Order: sequence, then C-alpha cells, then structure tokens
Amino acid sequence: MATNDFRERFAAVAKRIKADFEESKLTQHHGSRGTAREEILARFLELYVPGTAEVVHSAEIITVEGKISPQCDIVLVDRNAPRLQDLRSHRIVPAESVFGVIEVKSRMTGIELIDSCQKISAIKQLSREAYLSDRGTPMMYRPPRYPKYPIFGYAFAYSSIGMGSLRNGLSEWCHDNPRDRHPDGIWIADSGMLVWSPVPGSDSKISPWHAAIDDPSAARLLLPLTGTQEGDVLLGLVIAISELLARPLPQLDLVRYLSDGLTYTTHPAANFTA
Repeated sequence: MATNDFRERFAAVAKRIKADFEESKLTQHHGSRGTAREEILARFLELYVPGTAEVVHSAEIITVEGKISPQCDIVLVDRNAPRLQDLRSHRIVPAESVFGVIEVKSRMTGIELIDSCQKISAIKQLSREAYLSDRGTPMMYRPPRYPKYPIFGYAFAYSSIGMGSLRNGLSEWCHDNPRDRHPDGIWIADSGMLVWSPVPGSDSKISPWHAAIDDPSAARLLLPLTGTQEGDVLLGLVIAISELLARPLPQLDLVRYLSDGLTYTTHPAANFTA
C-alpha cells in the first residue's frame, strides 16, 4: 500500500508540474519563460532529493585554475560548499563541491540535445584537484578515502521529439566524443528516459542506471525506458539522483582557491617571550 501511495503521490506531482509548465507558456519574454521552467524543476528537486545536496538554480562552476563553466541551469552542490559568489540570480561554486548538473529544456529537439550534450561535456572536463590531503595526519584521525567521482550530467525536458530519434541523436553524438564526457541520462517528462545500462549477461557490478559514470570502460547499452504511469519519469529521476548523492565528496581545500596561497606576517606585538 505504501508503495502505491508513493507512486500516486508522484503521479499527482507530475500533473502539477505539467500544469505549471503550461502556465509558463503565458510568459511573453522568451528568457523569462525559460527561467520559469528551470525553476519549476528546481522547486521539485528541492522537495525530493536528499538533504546532502543543495539545489542551486543558475550557477557557474569554477576551478582552482580559474576556468569557469558555461551557465548551468541546475547544480546539485554539497551543502558544505563555500559561497564564492551568491547573488539572488547567480551563484559561483567550486568544482570540487559539485555532485552534478542538470540542463533543462522546454522541448528536446535535435538541436537542443546537441546543446545539452556540449554543455555537459564542458562541465565534465573541469578539473577537480583542490582536496585536503591527509599526509602527515595520524592514521586514527584520517577520514576514509573516497573515490573522486566525476560530476554527473543529466538533461531534462518537458517534451521531446520521438524517443527513437532522440536515442539515435544521442548515440551519434556519443560516438563522436570521448566516453568520459557523455551525458549520464536524458529525462523527458511526458515520454520516458534514456539511461546507460550494462550489457545483459556481463559480470559488471555497476548500477543499472549509472554505467556511464560508474565505470566509463564498461560495456554498456543506451537504454530507452518508458514509464507505466504518469510520474514515473520524475520518480526515476529522483531515484537516480539520490543514488549518486549517497557518495560523499572529498573535503574541499579552499586555500587552493587563493591565488597567492594563504600567507601571514608576524605582528610587531608578537615579539615577546611568554
């Protein structure tokens, strides 16, 4: 009964999101209309993704070298991340504190698919090296070593071209680009999803939906899935994100983001013997 209630809840949520999306069409300004549609998804994620991550709408990601990502529609950020810049309409976050990003489209056409893939590819290429080292720390005080998982990248749209055409377009783009830059999933609210799955019969231990990010060298298939009832796509998106957010990020070394390091001079008042 509880499971059925949960699915019914997501079906109701999906209807509400669809209604909000239709209402956003009344916005005359194209930019404002796009922003509203991103906010609809961001509000949904704030309610249902684990509290380990903050859902940030409209942000840029920066590396210690000063490289900045394209503008990101939605970023899943470690709640302990420092706020390098935090304005009402914009935020800058360090790459080491990012779990993943989601590109949001109203309708996923072939052109919008390529745009999403290119943005996700650029984000996945950002370096993430500013982590605290445990050298010199007694073994009993060392935190456990966590794998440095890459940033995951999803694309989400409220509607799209046919799933077959979408799958062909993504397959073609992925064929021409390195595997470590591929999107980890495409989610279409009114249709279904494209996710990576291990090849049937393989002995791979990777998660069925995360073959792209768990092991880029594993044999995998691009699997189109269709929900059996309204809300299944949103439920699948929440489950996929929740699994990825369960992986703790290593601790950020903020000092590395200072161009000259962290230096001090001795104050004259300190020249005395205790």
